[in-house]
Amino acid sequence: MTAEVKPEEGEDATLKVLRPHIEWYNYPQMKTVQVSLPEKSSEFVEAQAAKSGYRDAGEYLAALVEQERSRALREELEQSLATALKSPSSPMTADDWDDIRREGRRIIEERRGR
Repeated sequence: MTAEVKPEEGEDATLKVLRPHIEWYNYPQMKTVQVSLPEKSSEFVEAQAAKSGYRDAGEYLAALVEQERSRALREELEQSLATALKSPSSPMTADDWDDIRREGRRIIEERRGR
């Protein structure tokens, strides 16, 4: 079962495009994490979960964690791209393309193996 991903107001276009593809409950392994919150924070989380259409506080918190993970990955990618743009370039060779294809196949096989 997948949970509907709730859009954030003012969210950037990249995340809006990726949102429908995030599947909260299809991770290969789920781990339970217990979180203790002060009463006012707990009430806030429960209210936000209900207001946003989540089934419960756990689903709401999982969505927040996934949003932060996506933000951190996007930031890491942007930093890598900025570094690459500043580095000297060279023409792509047939070996370069072979390496890219090989890495893509490796990633696909790794994901299928989960």
